[in-house]
Amino acid sequence: MFAEELIKEKNPAVIRIGKYLEERAKSDPSFEKILHKENKSLNECFQYIINEAKKQAKSNCACIDDDTVFGWAVHYYDEDDIKIKTTNITKVISHEQEQPKIIKTQPSDTPKLSKKEKVTNTRKKKTDPVEGQISLF
Repeated sequence: MFAEELIKEKNPAVIRIGKYLEERAKSDPSFEKILHKENKSLNECFQYIINEAKKQAKSNCACIDDDTVFGWAVHYYDEDDIKIKTTNITKVISHEQEQPKIIKTQPSDTPKLSKKEKVTNTRKKKTDPVEGQISLF
């Protein structure tokens, strides 16, 4: 059951916690039995960790080291009487960039202009400097 949950999981934080728990179960056979309890799940474990982090947060911000988080995960699986407050936290962050739209045009029957019209200059050239003004050139 635990391995199936870990394979289906998409959240990288939950995956990392799950892999830690798997490694711990390999090194500690007694923890392996605890890890496969029927009333425990990886998502509930993650929710428990989030709730514990919220308790330590100040101004809605908490920095918690990995060892503490992994300790909370082990504690969740050790204790049978832990009640979890479920909160619906769904945040979707999309970092996809918009692809430039390529518009393909089909050749039309309209004639193309082969020569460009010459633009005539309508400005008057200054030939004489203003009276009393010295030329710097």
